[in-house]
Amino acid sequence: MPGGLVEVGETLEEAAIREVKEETALDVSHLVFNKNHEIIMHDEDGKVEVHYVLAMFVTDQVVGDAVAGDDAADVRWFTLDDMASAPLTGNTLQFANESAHLLSTTSQR
Repeated sequence: MPGGLVEVGETLEEAAIREVKEETALDVSHLVFNKNHEIIMHDEDGKVEVHYVLAMFVTDQVVGDAVAGDDAADVRWFTLDDMASAPLTGNTLQFANESAHLLSTTSQR
């Protein structure tokens, strides 16, 4: 699940397409918006330290061979069953399941 910062003047969809290309060498198109998710972290005094907004997109329009970018050790495809038994952070499996459901109910072609 590639991700990164949005560059100034870039739409969320453009950022998603660029990040996938940078991190996996794959070209994606026809993205469908899934959802936003916020992660807000506080310091020990309760002051907000970090506020991330994740904008999640899905697609089945993928071209190319996956190659790990310079910020990753590896890139692989996982089934939802594989993910269920993998060590994941936070809500990753929930988001993957929601994305798979959305993809199965959305006509992308």
